[in-house]
Amino acid sequence: MINKSGGDVEIEWVIDKDSIHQSKLFISNSDTVKFSLHNKKPYNKNKMSFGPGTWKPKDLQNFADDLHSFYVKWDTSFIKLDSSQQIMNFLLVRRRGIDNSQIDIILK
Repeated sequence: MINKSGGDVEIEWVIDKDSIHQSKLFISNSDTVKFSLHNKKPYNKNKMSFGPGTWKPKDLQNFADDLHSFYVKWDTSFIKLDSSQQIMNFLLVRRRGIDNSQIDIILK
């Protein structure tokens, strides 16, 4: 996740209650994982790793199925994705690399 917007960005991943202990985003006892990306380096990006491998559509769908919603808020813009299909579509087109091993979320 990279903030190139010129302002601060808030990103929030909300894990579905039924998937909280199975989700790759489960890093605490909370169902919500929040990131604040500022507009100046090195605080404008956050890299997350879920281990080696690629983001095949099936793997991406499994990841999206574990989520309840995904929010991004910056400047006067706002993205709210609250279905696994919306999250899947958002992430699928952001796969990068020869083997689709990373997903770039770049906010401008």
